[in-house]
Amino acid sequence: MTPKPSRVLLLLLHISLSLIYLKAAIPQYRIEELILPEGCDSSGYTYLINDNGDIVILACGGAHYKKRGEDWQLIQYEGEIVYPYNMNNRGVVTGESSRGDAIVWFPGSTNATLISVNEQRCVTRGVSDEGIVLFMCRGEPHFYKDGIVTAFQDSTYPFPTENVYPVFISNGGTLHGWYQKDENVFHPMNIKDGELFIHESVALSLAQTRNYIDGNDLGQSVATLDLVSATNVYGIGMTGTINPESFLAERINNLGTAVGISPPSVNIKIENNAAIWNQEYGVKDLNELLATSFDKKLMSARSINNQGQIICIGLEGPFNLYIKSYLLTEIETKSVIPYEAVFGESHIEIVVRDVSHSHVAGIERSYDLRNWFQHLSKPESLNSGDVKFSLSMDKTVFYRAVEYKDRYPNEQ
Repeated sequence: MTPKPSRVLLLLLHISLSLIYLKAAIPQYRIEELILPEGCDSSGYTYLINDNGDIVILACGGAHYKKRGEDWQLIQYEGEIVYPYNMNNRGVVTGESSRGDAIVWFPGSTNATLISVNEQRCVTRGVSDEGIVLFMCRGEPHFYKDGIVTAFQDSTYPFPTENVYPVFISNGGTLHGWYQKDENVFHPMNIKDGELFIHESVALSLAQTRNYIDGNDLGQSVATLDLVSATNVYGIGMTGTINPESFLAERINNLGTAVGISPPSVNIKIENNAAIWNQEYGVKDLNELLATSFDKKLMSARSINNQGQIICIGLEGPFNLYIKSYLLTEIETKSVIPYEAVFGESHIEIVVRDVSHSHVAGIERSYDLRNWFQHLSKPESLNSGDVKFSLSMDKTVFYRAVEYKDRYPNEQ
């Protein structure tokens, strides 16, 4: 019989309980110009960035992928342009060819792989870190992995799948989509860890379900109900809608933070600003959150990862005639804190004890001990001044306890 790992006890730091998961600090960013592929002197249209800092853009006549620290790679399918839709944390990209074929592309490949059912033309809608691609054929959802296609209706779930229509899969495998109540009434839904969540407070028409944008691992989504008039947020732990006159979302990360433009406008060059939204602090202009002075205008935020990195496009040059791409990186304001770890059969409990004031405690996770991002598990208990998190150990993942320093003490 193999003994369980012994209890690990480290020196504990005093952390404030009063601020834990109650207030999200408004971030600040450093900015740098995004260097596009050689010979490409214009801004792109589609931008994706994953937790490792890998980037995908659609610019200069094609889609390009750049692994952090390496050169750009061209993404194509049989010589055709690929229009990227989503990328996972392993750099796997889903999208469509210029002919409308659903494809999946793997880093280092010279050609993307076609995804189809009975030679039908399909549409890809995301790929998880485990390599599961969700795609649609004639309105019916299917899964693709390692060359095998499975219809969603044939998958095994502990609930009836009739009238359930997933349209997107997040990197962590959470499904987002719609539940059809009757002929023309649809509710947003999520499938997380095998459990179905139906958000009946939001009722949509069939036409409105076609405007889904993005979703995160926590079961939170953003969708645009009209072209330039409103962004709705809904899902597990989210309530209400964003002011339709103040924000139009592009993407949302696992912190529940969405990026886009504010205010929504057809004339994006003149009237819009790149913006960020979080349920805790609302809509903020990213131009006002830069740590250093910046004499150009960020007019649209296109993508955000769980590290807080954002890709924006901005204007520069005489009369703001030139469009450039920029990478915003959130300024680090956290440090690892000592904790007590108790190992179980399939889980680990992390405990931070005896708290005082001025900091926020949280948990981060990593798959490689190099790239860390916040894990939004709420404390299991706060008894006797303890902050206890119960975390899964069902796959290779590393956890650490961190403190998030308050960037704006005067706002308490």
